[in-house]
Amino acid sequence: MSSFIAAVRFLTVVPIGGRTADDPRAVATSPAFFPLVGLAIGLSLAGIDLGLIQVLPGGISAAIVVAAMIAVTGALHLDGLADATDGLFGGKTAERRREIMKDPAIGVFGASAVGAVLLIKWTAISELDSWERFAALAIAPMLGRAAALLLVRAFPYTDSAGLGSLYERPGVAALWLPFVFAIAVSAIVFGAWAAMIVVPVAIATYLFGMFAASRLSGKLTGDIYGASSEIGEVVTLIIIVGLFQNGAGLWTFWG
Repeated sequence: MSSFIAAVRFLTVVPIGGRTADDPRAVATSPAFFPLVGLAIGLSLAGIDLGLIQVLPGGISAAIVVAAMIAVTGALHLDGLADATDGLFGGKTAERRREIMKDPAIGVFGASAVGAVLLIKWTAISELDSWERFAALAIAPMLGRAAALLLVRAFPYTDSAGLGSLYERPGVAALWLPFVFAIAVSAIVFGAWAAMIVVPVAIATYLFGMFAASRLSGKLTGDIYGASSEIGEVVTLIIIVGLFQNGAGLWTFWG
C-alpha cells in the first residue's frame, strides 16, 4: 500500500499518505503501480466527462477534461515533454541538449509540442461519443504510464539526482507486472482489438526512445520518460478514434 501511495504522490497532486509513502523502499517499488494510478486517473476523468456531456456540448466538455488532466497531474509529464523537445531539437551536442532540458524556461520547440499534444487530445476526445469517450479516457493515461516504464526497461537513466533516479533502484526495472496489468485491462475493454492499440503505442514509444538516445549519447533523462507518457496517451487516443471512425462500435470489439 505504501508503494501505491508513493506512486499516487509522484504522478498526481493528490495529497495522500505521509512519511510511509516517502520511505525509500516504497519509492523504489512505486513504478510497478504507475499503470494502476494511470487507470485511476483515467477513470476519474472519464467519469467527469460522462457527467459533463449530459449538460454541455462535447467540445466544451473535452476542453474541461483536458484541463482537469493537466490539473490532477500537476502538468508533470507536459513539463517533461516541453523540456525534452527543447533539448532534443535545440542543442548541437548531447551535453548541451541535457543542459537545455535542465533549464526551467520553455522554448519554441517545447511550447509547440505542448500545444500540439493538447490540441490532439482535445480533438480526439471531441470526436468520440459518450461511452466511446469513457473507454478512451480510461485507457489512455494507463497506457501512457506503461509507455514510460517501457523506456525505463529499454534505456538507462543518466542523472542520479533527478526525479527519474527512482527507476534505477534494484529490482524496479525488472518488474513485468505493470505491463501485464495494462495489457489485461486493455483486453477487457477492447477485446482482441487491444493489440491494435497496445502494439502501436509500444512501437511509437520505443522509436521515440531510440531517437532520444541517439541525441543524448545513449542515456535518457526523466524529461524523456515524462514525454514518452504524453506520447503514449496521444497515440492511444488517435488509434481509438481511428478504430471508431472506421465503423468499429464499442460493443463490436468483443465480436
